[in-house]
Amino acid sequence: MKANNFPFTLNRNGICNGLALVHAKYVLEGRGKEFTNILTYISEGKRDKYITDEDINNFAFQALLAYAPQEFDHGLHQVTAMKALKIRGIPLAPSFGFCMAAPDENWTQALQDIALKDDEVMIIRSVDHVISVHKANGNYIVYDPNYNNGFKEFADEASLVTELHKNVFTYREGNLGLDIQILRHPEKQNKDRIYPTVVNLYEKYLPDAKATARCGKKEFKILEDAAGHNDKSVIEYLLNRGAEDYVDAVINAVRTNSPSALEPLLPCINNGEQILRIWNYAFNSGRKDVIDVLRQDPKFKRYYSNYKVHGIFISAAACGNNAALLAETINDYKAVSSADLSKLILGQQTEMISKGWGSPLSHAINSGDVQSVKLLMKQLENCGTKLSDEQKIAFLLEAIRANRNSVTNYLITKKPGISRELMKTVNLTIYAVERTNILLLHDLQKHGVEFNNASQKLIDRKESKAITLIESLGIAVIKFAYFLKDMLDKEKGVHCDARMFKTVKQNSQAADDSQKPSEFPQERP
Repeated sequence: MKANNFPFTLNRNGICNGLALVHAKYVLEGRGKEFTNILTYISEGKRDKYITDEDINNFAFQALLAYAPQEFDHGLHQVTAMKALKIRGIPLAPSFGFCMAAPDENWTQALQDIALKDDEVMIIRSVDHVISVHKANGNYIVYDPNYNNGFKEFADEASLVTELHKNVFTYREGNLGLDIQILRHPEKQNKDRIYPTVVNLYEKYLPDAKATARCGKKEFKILEDAAGHNDKSVIEYLLNRGAEDYVDAVINAVRTNSPSALEPLLPCINNGEQILRIWNYAFNSGRKDVIDVLRQDPKFKRYYSNYKVHGIFISAAACGNNAALLAETINDYKAVSSADLSKLILGQQTEMISKGWGSPLSHAINSGDVQSVKLLMKQLENCGTKLSDEQKIAFLLEAIRANRNSVTNYLITKKPGISRELMKTVNLTIYAVERTNILLLHDLQKHGVEFNNASQKLIDRKESKAITLIESLGIAVIKFAYFLKDMLDKEKGVHCDARMFKTVKQNSQAADDSQKPSEFPQERP
């Protein structure tokens, strides 16, 4: 990922989620030893003779799928990321899910009731970390990416819970907050396996539905976490037990695309600002299923009707990587407003500027969804609005900074496109080159962007070409200098040479003028 500059920002929870899910997949396939061997090779350079390059590449791709599932299927989220992984063409799916904040002894008894089987894997997550657990020879085997050796073994539920509380998730004294999902081999999903009901576990082991658990500065809340399991009956039970933090629960239901969990929560939301925040977040996340639920609620429907005329939801939907939803939102706006849509799309409306909503076209570009960008460009065309060269370059620079290769290519080639002369005005510092996807760099070169020697050598290195030690040191010095500058530079090392741009524009204008017919007919000799 680092070598190819994928447009994802690594975080501890995300990468642990990816590794834990890939481990679960390998265990369910009976390939646990292969998983360990690949990890050993990656961390220590010790390669098992049976591990091929294809095995390693496949491992990396699976980890990437589970780490950033929303980049491949917008309906997914890290909580539902296992669905991005398949065994024999069938997506993984949880057979059982449960969350709780309770004392250790309650968790010990709950795990005893759940009784994990040898052919199952349990994904356990807290507020900022994820691990996987399976059983072998009657013992619990914990895979934690943070362990020095990756794995630890525990004889019973009590010792497992103690490890989870004190070492794996480092909760403070008091309650332990966990979310568990049990995965089975897809071909065994139809085999009889009776799990305890979530409500029954709550009745036996949940002393207080309002209970929380503190992990560092973060807090585990039961209702909020349960909303991600998309079970309406569980949410109704917790609400009847007095669970609160409704807004956080609604936001998590939206984030995890859990429409069934959302329904019983909506009557608890009455504050207008909170309703708008939820609408905005739903559009921003591109969650069509969730938005359909919001539209069916009379209270939320009324707020949508009152505010859609302002264009705020178009601005949010442009962020959501969902062109179909964006199109619906635009149609809703056009049905109630006769205002110039092009000004809205370009972020030029007075209200949008004053409230800092930003340009929907900029949002779509930064999201990387080329279909949304095409939709907005088509709307501009329908309005009779043509982008100036200055605007074309400005939006192109945004796409480059966001590392969005498909969008960049579209902006360059979309007729009438950006001329090769104007492309030469685009400059990337060596630090920007390092951060930019190699495919995007190739596209820029193909269409006229020029790179200095140091940048070209860095591009060559990205392609695994040879580079000498002296050249490497030279690049490092230049890169460090640009890094210091880029720390204070909102342009992220990607900018347009204003002087060259002006010259190109003047030359282009002069060429156009020379081709215009004279106002007076010329005398023939």
